Amino acid sequence: MKFSFFNKTKKYIKLKLSYPDYKEVFKKIKNNSEKRIILIGTPIHGNLGDHLIASESINLLKDWGYNDFIEVPEFLYELFPYKIKAKKNDVIVIAGGGWMGDLYEDQMVIEDVIQRLCDNKIIILPQTVYFSGKGRFSSSDKFKSILDNNKNVYLCLRERRSYNYCLNKLNIPQDRCFLLPDMALLRMDKIKEHNKDNKKIIFSIRNDIEKSEEYEWLEKLKKELELQGYCCIDSSSVIDEKYIRIDKREQYIENKINEFADVQLVITDRLHSMIFSIIGGTKCIAFDNTTKKVSGVYDEWLKNESGLKICVGNEIINTEQIHEFLKLENPKSLNYKQNFDVINTIIKED
Repeated sequence: MKFSFFNKTKKYIKLKLSYPDYKEVFKKIKNNSEKRIILIGTPIHGNLGDHLIASESINLLKDWGYNDFIEVPEFLYELFPYKIKAKKNDVIVIAGGGWMGDLYEDQMVIEDVIQRLCDNKIIILPQTVYFSGKGRFSSSDKFKSILDNNKNVYLCLRERRSYNYCLNKLNIPQDRCFLLPDMALLRMDKIKEHNKDNKKIIFSIRNDIEKSEEYEWLEKLKKELELQGYCCIDSSSVIDEKYIRIDKREQYIENKINEFADVQLVITDRLHSMIFSIIGGTKCIAFDNTTKKVSGVYDEWLKNESGLKICVGNEIINTEQIHEFLKLENPKSLNYKQNFDVINTIIKED
């Protein structure tokens, strides 16, 4: 992995501020525990969806009894990869999310881990895979070549398009390729009771590389709703904080859940804004993004959930449809923990 001096400096400052005790990771790496889990790639940036994924990944490992695990945030690995040395029986777990492919530099972390820690079992938690063919961080052919040279990698995908891509394009054998829920869905076993009738609506719309199209009609919809007495709020599961301290992660997550729980409806094209809405017990209307992860996760895991609608293609929502949608039942709790038993089995295998 090669980063400019300026990029490295920014990452180091954010790492130091978000994880002041990061050097403790190096001490843990050196200890002589029999078998450890090394969780690589957790966030310190402002994307609370990624923090929710990290939180639920850690909770699941603890539920399985793996208390001797080492969390290695993404920036820590990028700055000090040579200090992350695994012992023979260690299991490497790479955090899930939507950063596998050629859109984000995070892909370089995945590829570096697979190549450097090739003697260890490596489990990549549920990801979306998207190669645009125009990205500058990797390519499908390069990634396939790296995977071809390591038979210790177990790849989890959170929607069927990515799963089929890995089977058919990357040639991952079925016994090392799994279709599993987004880790954040594990929080759905604790959905909040929702009885808000306050005419508040959150609009959580992307403005980045994953934005699918310009939703100019949404501005018109906002104005019509405001004329009908609704309070339209712009918010997101990605916040403006430059970094988030790891020891404050749960506080930020809970604050966002409470924010989304305090409205009648969320309208979004963000996967984790949709999930925060569901966890908050709030109805949600969602649109797809460029990588199709919103519709993919919905189709595979959430299509029977109440109080949730996915708009397909160029479908446009009007105020009358919103009024009818608000009459539906609120989202209900679901438990996805058993879906991950296969991962626990892989970890336990010698």
